[in-house]
Amino acid sequence: MMLHQIPNSQCLAFKFYLGVVFLFCVGALGSFIINALYNIFWHPLRAFPGPLLARASRLYYSYYRSVGKLEIITKELHDKYGDVVRIAPEELSFISGTSWDDIYGFKSKRRPGDRLEKEPFFYMGAIAPNGEKNLGASSHVDHSRIRGILAHAFSEKALYAQEPVLVQHIQHMVRRIRQLQGTPTDAVRWLHHCTYDIISDLALGVSAGALDCNEWSHQAHLIFEGIKEGIAIVEILRFMPYRFHMMRLLMWAFGRSRRQAFEAAVQKAQVRMDTGNYERPDFMSYILEANDTDKALSPAEITANVALLLDVGSETTASLLAGCLFYLTRNPDILGQLTTEIRGHFTTAEEMDSKKLGRLPYLQAVLQESLRIYPPVAGATPRVTPRSGCTIDGHFVPGGVTVAINQYATYRASTNFKDAIEFVPERWLGNKQFQSDKHVVFQPFSHGARNCLGRKIVRLIPTWFLERLDPRSQMFRDWRIMSVNHIVEAKRRKENGLTFVDESDKMRCETLFDHIVNSDLPESEKSIERLASEAQVVMGAGTVTTARTMDYLAVHILLNDHIQARLKEELREPMKDFPERIPSLVELERLPFLQACIKEALRLSPGLTHRLPRVSPDVDLVYKNWVIPRGTPIGMSAWSMHTDHTVYEDPMVYRPERWLENVTPEMNRNYVPFTKGSRRCLGVELSYAEITLVFAALFGPRGPKLNLKNIKDLPGNQKPVVSREFVVRDVSAELDKFTLDSHGFQYIKHKTELAKADFADDEKVKAVLYPEVVDLVKKTTGASYVYCYDHQTRGPVKPNADKNIPTENPVHFVHCDQSYDGAKIIALSRIPDKKFADQVVQGRFAIMNVWRPVKTIYKDPFACADATSVVDETDLAPMPIQADERIEEAWAVGPNENHRWYFKYAQQPDEVLIFKNFDSHGPVRRIVHSAFIDPAHAQDYDRESIEMRCIVSFDQSPYGNSG
Repeated sequence: MMLHQIPNSQCLAFKFYLGVVFLFCVGALGSFIINALYNIFWHPLRAFPGPLLARASRLYYSYYRSVGKLEIITKELHDKYGDVVRIAPEELSFISGTSWDDIYGFKSKRRPGDRLEKEPFFYMGAIAPNGEKNLGASSHVDHSRIRGILAHAFSEKALYAQEPVLVQHIQHMVRRIRQLQGTPTDAVRWLHHCTYDIISDLALGVSAGALDCNEWSHQAHLIFEGIKEGIAIVEILRFMPYRFHMMRLLMWAFGRSRRQAFEAAVQKAQVRMDTGNYERPDFMSYILEANDTDKALSPAEITANVALLLDVGSETTASLLAGCLFYLTRNPDILGQLTTEIRGHFTTAEEMDSKKLGRLPYLQAVLQESLRIYPPVAGATPRVTPRSGCTIDGHFVPGGVTVAINQYATYRASTNFKDAIEFVPERWLGNKQFQSDKHVVFQPFSHGARNCLGRKIVRLIPTWFLERLDPRSQMFRDWRIMSVNHIVEAKRRKENGLTFVDESDKMRCETLFDHIVNSDLPESEKSIERLASEAQVVMGAGTVTTARTMDYLAVHILLNDHIQARLKEELREPMKDFPERIPSLVELERLPFLQACIKEALRLSPGLTHRLPRVSPDVDLVYKNWVIPRGTPIGMSAWSMHTDHTVYEDPMVYRPERWLENVTPEMNRNYVPFTKGSRRCLGVELSYAEITLVFAALFGPRGPKLNLKNIKDLPGNQKPVVSREFVVRDVSAELDKFTLDSHGFQYIKHKTELAKADFADDEKVKAVLYPEVVDLVKKTTGASYVYCYDHQTRGPVKPNADKNIPTENPVHFVHCDQSYDGAKIIALSRIPDKKFADQVVQGRFAIMNVWRPVKTIYKDPFACADATSVVDETDLAPMPIQADERIEEAWAVGPNENHRWYFKYAQQPDEVLIFKNFDSHGPVRRIVHSAFIDPAHAQDYDRESIEMRCIVSFDQSPYGNSG
């Protein structure tokens, strides 16, 4: 090993240089600390709130902007600190409505002097690589000159003339997406390609051909990458001297995508300038027309502004469309209402133009809400205050300070918009729920002389796009719907193909369970026992819930001829070749009335009617005015939410049209047939698919002939009334023994003022008998409120003149008029005051019948079973009853030898029977009853009787004691 001695002179030089570096580092660190302390404690903006790091150094701002999170951070800071936040040592962010005019407007009383200048560092990124300032980065003088030329190209007249170009490219995109046939794809790529082709065609008269690419178009993708590079370079330049020269160096070193995007734009612009004017005017036509005026643009200015149009014009519009589609996908009800509005106004595509589409209120509301919640320029466009300072939003701001409004933070601030993070187009339609919204803050295209020149086209493209794009296309669907379509397609091929093997059942099992088998779960969780358990849950829950809804839907369609006729008419075209060809699920989902019928059935017969309780976490919860202690089970009932009369008009009535008319946000919010949240039913789409396909087949033009009569005759639906002999005891000798609270029925002496001949007069019954019955029931039960809502006359009662009551024969099968659910339906639908009805069903209430003979009864007497002898679980079954447009529910009763039956022999007109159909909290809750045949009097005169039906409340009365 050899040793070398370093000369003393070299050693001293090394130490000197090391010392210089050390002193430089110490000086830089000291300068940074001193500057930070000054910014925090002595800077003119020290009184404005903001995070400590942001107030101390620009590094905080530059870091978050470079990584693309500045807008999110700014929103969080405004939530914490208020309307004004200091986001950098010399920069303030505002979110109030008055700030728009103060910062971006012309001269005003609050801010005398010229309008504020743009912040130079921020807009260095808008300077073209050739060093020329475009429309975005130019001075006020150059901006006015360039804008004056381009304004003609963006006028309404010019853009309306370009509508065929927009439609052509949007249709081309739709065709390209359909060619994928359900293959997952990147929606943002297609949207960006579409807007890039549109802007290229509008600006230069030639499409860029991006939509013909199967992967990212190189030129279109350069725009994305170039914008990110430009932002990062600008933030680096803030900390460097000689910024303009350094920008060229950094652009050469780190701005490859930006340079290439600009070079491609220059090449296109040069080709277009060499070509001259086209027959169809484009943006370049207006630029070239100005060559002979004093406003002419230089070749460098032309290429710089063409590059700006291609970059900003395509990227911002594509971003808006992506945000709009994202929120429409998350809110299928809004998408459905939008589709219904468009289809309701136009029968053919030829009828449409942008002016007519611009008059569709819901379409424009969707666009407005998309611009609010997902603005195309989400960040701020900063300005600099003049040397003398100025007042902004009531705050004096010193000179030389950067000020701006961050659109993302402004539009998502709860102080500006109610439910600010929710996508609610109704807020733009005058909904009173959102009357507190501050629309003055909404300026998605900026404000003042330098607002967005292309704002009309940014609105025009999404308008045509939303109209042309098929709302049922795969872009709007998730993997669960894809799985359902996979099963349906397999079934279709099996039934149509002569040699196709039925693999649909195997595919269904794979779809449901291969995720478990191939997952990262421990092997113990993939056992056959686990799979069998999951299969049992899926098959059980999936069968019962869907079948119940289909039963309910079938009954309503068959009971309502107008619904059945409209549904058949809608199914005529797509089902004309059934069963040779089964329509796809996508085709059937385009039928609005079919979907409305299904949705209404799920509202009144949701998959899970009861609540699925959850336990509140380790903290107390606050809901409205209630504090819910930790550990309390809480939940919601889908049936109660779906029948809330404050949300749904006539909630007990089956009316599919309600989903095709004015659908309110509250209706969608209360609609939870499959619950909500992360544990929402996994089989929602499969259930919808089954119901859709079954009812399309049943009620299509090639479907079976169905009505209520032959549906009862179908195998499996034959449930005949069973005739049984029972001993029925006469209670005449011990009437006082039977009471409403001991047996569920009670006989009372009561003489009416209504003449026998007047029992057939509807008006006199209501005028005389109704008040008598109300007083009788109150006196007998002690109720606070009695409402007689209906009556029924039975037997051959003779009409009095032309005023008569429809009569029916005695009912000879055992039943109870209302089930427990059916009683609530009656109360909510029959009490006129809906708000009071809701209060009634919250407390103790009952439904009682007051049954009276019109003349002494011998034939077909009325019998009641002792309520204590009937068991709910084994003897009773729910039975739907059609009442007008509403389905009510009664109890059907199975035979049981333990039932104890009673009647009153030779019951007189002044011997009234009161019995309970329902009591929510009584000692006995209901009785079952029936007419029966007494062989000794089978040949006597026909029975004549009248029964009054009453809703009884023991807790509520809107009329004191006179209800």
